[in-house]
Amino acid sequence: MRKILTILILGALIFPLSAQRKVGFAGVKFLSIPVTVRGTGLSNAYTALFGEPSCVFWNPAGLSEIQSSRALGFTYTHYIAENYLGGISYVQDYMAYGKVGIFVGYLYSPNFEVAVVDETQGPYLTGEKVNYNAFQAGITYSQKFTKLFSFGINLKALYEGYADITSCYSFAIDAGTLFWTGWKSLRVAMSLQNLGPNMKPSGKYTKYLVKEDIEKEYVDYPLPIIFRLGLAGEIVETEYLKWTISFEGAHPNDNVEVFSFGTEISYAKLLFLRGGYTINKDEGGLAFGFGILRGSIGIDYSFEDFGHLPDIHRVGLSFNF
Repeated sequence: MRKILTILILGALIFPLSAQRKVGFAGVKFLSIPVTVRGTGLSNAYTALFGEPSCVFWNPAGLSEIQSSRALGFTYTHYIAENYLGGISYVQDYMAYGKVGIFVGYLYSPNFEVAVVDETQGPYLTGEKVNYNAFQAGITYSQKFTKLFSFGINLKALYEGYADITSCYSFAIDAGTLFWTGWKSLRVAMSLQNLGPNMKPSGKYTKYLVKEDIEKEYVDYPLPIIFRLGLAGEIVETEYLKWTISFEGAHPNDNVEVFSFGTEISYAKLLFLRGGYTINKDEGGLAFGFGILRGSIGIDYSFEDFGHLPDIHRVGLSFNF
């Protein structure tokens, strides 16, 4: 446990420095877009929360707190510029051996119009449409080693396809911890996402020069590594009412740090109201959402303000068996 905590703390110290030097240099950016609907309803202040299978996309340690023996989750997002994002996750309890599951996340970006360069006409659009596709798929394991400490890890394959022009593959690891401090309900959580080798598109492309056109190989690019540190706790907790507040700091390797604050009020474990705000964000920052849990079925919705860009709406569905 001490080794795991040491690695994550070192990551927290290293990656903020990298972000200041290399803003915007990573690829596979769909991995940086949040998938979990409850988390985005809290404006991303989610690392120290848990309970639904889609937390595998944020902090796999949170899977250890799922109470049912099996859980299945679906999420869907209509993102900016006609991009479609979603995820599927399934987790099963193996008692003393921990939680084991599988997950798939995807981004579908259709209808890019092909442009060509003609010697006489110059550049023009052909009317032909092509698509960009990307996905992550993997297995997850989460274990509650003591009453206070949980650890989770994802091993996943990555893919990006640029129409029929080129594609690339890689793999990555996510790891996370959840620690109950013992003081009331306060817990501290950390996660490290998308740690893996660079991705490099296959094949070659033509670089058009004045005197002579040349063929060149595509350049590889790193993954968008994100370190998250979160705190959460309940300020009111009765038989029917629970009020949770949370905080999160996120340190990406390709951008500046952001800090999020969120709150969730639940009534009778049936209705959940959420809201939050993120500071140091390029656009927007305000978010809110709600959830309804009826028996073994849960429905979630979140709204995220993106300032001058279109607002983001997400929906989620979960089943507990």
